[in-house]
Amino acid sequence: MGNTRVLLTENNQEYIWDYTAAISLLKQYVHDNKQQKITQQHVYSDLAKQCYLTTGSVKNWFERKNGPGDIEYVHIVAKHLHVNYHSLLKPLRKELTTSSGKCLFNNSTNGYLSIQAIKLISILNELAEKTSHGYMPFSAYNYSSDFSGILFVDTNDDHYGEIILDMCVDEYHHDVISTYENYLDEPSLEIRAETDIDANTQWITVNHDSGMSITIENGRWYLA
Repeated sequence: MGNTRVLLTENNQEYIWDYTAAISLLKQYVHDNKQQKITQQHVYSDLAKQCYLTTGSVKNWFERKNGPGDIEYVHIVAKHLHVNYHSLLKPLRKELTTSSGKCLFNNSTNGYLSIQAIKLISILNELAEKTSHGYMPFSAYNYSSDFSGILFVDTNDDHYGEIILDMCVDEYHHDVISTYENYLDEPSLEIRAETDIDANTQWITVNHDSGMSITIENGRWYLA
């Protein structure tokens, strides 16, 4: 889950599939063609035929499981969605650093973990424990709910799946104050709850611009 393959563009620059952009552009395409009653499943099927792949393989590209394994597939997706193929990619960052240039595992700290790395590990442990108590979309949560599992954003496409850290919920309010992504404040890291409706399973992915991917599920976390 969340495996990101390195892709070479025509100028031999290294890029990786941008899951967030791909999902957003797919939803926009479906919305723009709603009069033709085009669904995401229709898009998966059409792309599968053009790429000579299974529908499931193409679907994985938009569900943060596996990105396309060849740049030609990216060109096909871009042409189908009527977008520039660069909008489906982001540059590969080889060193595991944050967007502000701070190393997560910083050699300048004489072999010790940086503060950012310690914060991330703390979050991984905390979320792993929470996965043991299940998942709930924030729209279903109310002030009388007794729930200690994973609460995730489900009413905002741009932030769908973000895991809620702090909130204000009472008789008069139902607001997200912050998410775990907000807490880390590093655009190079993405922490999202994922759902496979067909398999009736849920998990969390932590993706870094370097291509690193961590899966959190069933009370534990591991490199994907």
